[in-house]
Amino acid sequence: MSNFKLRKTYPCILIIACTVLILMVLWGEIINLPHSFHLFVRWFLTVSFAVLAVYDFLIKKNILLACTFIILLGLFNPVYGIHFTRAVWQCIDIVVMCMLVWFTMVHFPKSEV
Repeated sequence: MSNFKLRKTYPCILIIACTVLILMVLWGEIINLPHSFHLFVRWFLTVSFAVLAVYDFLIKKNILLACTFIILLGLFNPVYGIHFTRAVWQCIDIVVMCMLVWFTMVHFPKSEV
């Protein structure tokens, strides 16, 4: 019985862990770090937002949130970079961090994890 509960909650734990990692990386983005870290952040966020988009589309059936993550994937993608000033990127990072905190709190209440 407990094995079934673990399999049922495994995707939730994985997505929460992914969200926490994204928050940590975005926080590092706000601090002045070298350009190589910013490139790593772009690749990491692209993969993470892709995972979250697929999860919301296939598992949660939430098309609006999946589209939001696809837009964020496009914003942070490393292949075709969007160029803003550092101050604008820091504002974007803070907004995305707040959105991810909201996403985690709304999508994964205590009863689900």
